[in-house]
Amino acid sequence: LDNVDLARRLKPPNAMLTDAAMAGTVKEVRDALKAGASVETTDWEGKTPLQLAAAKGYYKVCEVLLAAGATRDAKGKTGIKPYELAGKNADLAALLKPRGDLLMDAARTGDVKVLKEALATGAITDMTDPISGMTPLHLAAEGERAKLCCKALVAAGADREARDHQ
Repeated sequence: LDNVDLARRLKPPNAMLTDAAMAGTVKEVRDALKAGASVETTDWEGKTPLQLAAAKGYYKVCEVLLAAGATRDAKGKTGIKPYELAGKNADLAALLKPRGDLLMDAARTGDVKVLKEALATGAITDMTDPISGMTPLHLAAEGERAKLCCKALVAAGADREARDHQ
């Protein structure tokens, strides 16, 4: 047992997790979680492990943290959502984007594939835009691919009678 291994074993699980997330080491992330680390812990700057991994582009680490219960829209103390830290990595941003945001964006742009993925992973059909009050169904109805998007939303239980704020 060398000094590095000894130091790792003596480190509290939450510190192990933030270090592993920042380093991008999936095995150490799993080990820290098994040792009792909280996925919502923060480092000294107030960043969650998911934010740390997202900022470095560590897709697999983000998958492990999400599977362990990390919250996609947790902002830590920084006020920044993990998907906002993914930069130009579209795959990572899509993985990290809160399902409701993903659903609203897909409805707005007419992306039926992403819309169905968001619904399959728990997006709620009756959510509303905080400013306009529009639901995903309202947004989809305005788009070029309205028929396909609306059909998917109604099949998932969207309220056809919902009203917006206007």
